[in-house]
Amino acid sequence: MSESSVYLQRQVETLVTETDVRSQNRFGYGLSCHVAVFTIFQTDASAIQVGNAIGISTVSVGLQSGAVRKIEHAQRLPHHLINDVVVAAVEAGSIAGVPYGGTQFGGAANSMAILDHNVQFDFYQGGGLDVAFLGLAETAPNGDLNVSKFGTRLAGAGGFIDITQNAKKVVYCGTFTAKGLKTECKDGKLVITQEGAKKKFVNKVEQITFSGDYANKVHQPVLYITERAVFELRPEGVTLVEIAPGIDLQTQVLDQMEFMPKIADDLKLMDERIFREELMGLAND
Repeated sequence: MSESSVYLQRQVETLVTETDVRSQNRFGYGLSCHVAVFTIFQTDASAIQVGNAIGISTVSVGLQSGAVRKIEHAQRLPHHLINDVVVAAVEAGSIAGVPYGGTQFGGAANSMAILDHNVQFDFYQGGGLDVAFLGLAETAPNGDLNVSKFGTRLAGAGGFIDITQNAKKVVYCGTFTAKGLKTECKDGKLVITQEGAKKKFVNKVEQITFSGDYANKVHQPVLYITERAVFELRPEGVTLVEIAPGIDLQTQVLDQMEFMPKIADDLKLMDERIFREELMGLAND
């Protein structure tokens, strides 16, 4: 394993000690953002390699703030080491460096280049992204996703469609339910202290912002990662592949979905290190 790869993994695992990564907020990124990066490292090491370009969408500001924190830790070492491992591209135009979060999202410290907005999208549409991390809202059995329209509220797609269509891999991150969900981690297990009132895995999305059928047609790898379950898009539809330790499959996963997902024959438990405060030791795996 290269020095830069080990370094990146160490930066990721330091976030286990950050309480804000484990908390849930109104954006709904919380723990799922951390689980997403861990899952990529553990289940598909080829997803993030030296020099990979990672897309960060502005559709879900909360998710991006979580992802940005993972990169910000790398400021303690020379920036060229970060850029050798991960090149973070923000749709506003920055290439590499350390993207800003919060109200400053769109800017970046020590970026290699800042492109015109339309040129950045040429890069996205041309298939330049190795993996894209975006927010997860309504999800249908066939993998369709809606992040753009909810009742009378029209959020719009932003750059979501441009980023997702030609990325080599897409990872959607978000809480399993919405509106009031509260969770905590105890002894390597996930505990739901208050269930969300709104289901996000629904029979039919209100508007198709991402097409699961098209993703399957072009053989695009897609993951849907939440704090309690990980799903993979397969030809037969959304398939449950991992569940968090401490979570009851029937009452806390299946009963909280409007549809019955496919369940992998080798359904796995998420690594309990995700739900502990100490360092995970990824670099030693």
